[in-house]
Amino acid sequence: MNITAMKALLVAKGILVAGENLSLNTAQKADGTKDLEWMRYWNNDKRIAVSIPIKVVKSIQANDADAQNLVLQAPETRTAEKGDYDAYRIVAVQPAEVTL
Repeated sequence: MNITAMKALLVAKGILVAGENLSLNTAQKADGTKDLEWMRYWNNDKRIAVSIPIKVVKSIQANDADAQNLVLQAPETRTAEKGDYDAYRIVAVQPAEVTL
């Protein structure tokens, strides 16, 4: 799935509003320090987080063709200081070597 299709999927799931960009910030760990491996979109009103590895973001920025293999993983419910939220992850997968 490419980045345009991924954004459309996020809109369809109600995570993003049509036309909204996926604005990412460096994620924070529970202790408040920066997590240098992940970037995160956060919507506090909807209690939704979407995380993507920084290496995937950099790869997409360098070569949009790398965005062809993105997958949105099913959310997991996490507990935070202000209540539960749904945590999604966008990851890049390796294409199959053989398809039958």
